[in-house]
Amino acid sequence: MSKINCQTPSLFLLSSEGVFLGLQLVLYDATIYVRLSKEDGDKVESDSILNQKELIRDYLKSMPDIRICLESVDDGYRNFDFLCPSFIRMMEDIKVGTINHVVVKDFSRFGRNDIEVRKYFDQVFPFWGVRFISVNDRYNSILKRTSSDVLICPI
Repeated sequence: MSKINCQTPSLFLLSSEGVFLGLQLVLYDATIYVRLSKEDGDKVESDSILNQKELIRDYLKSMPDIRICLESVDDGYRNFDFLCPSFIRMMEDIKVGTINHVVVKDFSRFGRNDIEVRKYFDQVFPFWGVRFISVNDRYNSILKRTSSDVLICPI
């Protein structure tokens, strides 16, 4: 897990020549949460983990109000019971206010227990004021949902 200092409320915008262009407000300090169920041989970090990070980073490039402050990586864990080490640390960071946004590749990377996953989306994250995005599922918790929207989580 790698952390970035996210105590500053804004970012300096600089031109390619280094000229100050102004400030940009950052509303969300995010963690990228990536997970893979099986260890990938003797590599320090599996290819799938790297691919998940890249996909999320590419997606977030178009969202200037989100700053990536933390990468939470559980490589080799199923996360059926939400007891993975990085997941636990991520939730601790949410509780103390270090981060207020979680981004995953898809729902299955967040967790494998559909009932518990829904509990996080419907109760835990709203209670802590956390925004949640699942890139491939096109889910963004701050977007208004209609009665015809259905959140489907793979099992």
